[in-house]
Amino acid sequence: MRPQHSIRGFNLTELAIVLAIVGVVIGGIWVVASTVIENNRARRVAEQTLTVVQAFKSVYAGRRVDVADDTDITEFAINAKVFPEDMIQ
Repeated sequence: MRPQHSIRGFNLTELAIVLAIVGVVIGGIWVVASTVIENNRARRVAEQTLTVVQAFKSVYAGRRVDVADDTDITEFAINAKVFPEDMIQ
């Protein structure tokens, strides 16, 4: 038969400390992950904006555009493939 003290498990205080440590670790991972995701989204938006600006410049370079001629400039830009495919819904 085993001695009684070797069968003993965690008491409530030890379990609370372990759960608190796990919570702090998960919270830290959450903060880092959200920052990385937000930075990636901001970088992607900046790259897409630069792509759109460059495409507009190449489409309209040396060209006079009258608003009366192209009343729907967005539709014209989509047809001219100015926007990246993942931006068009």
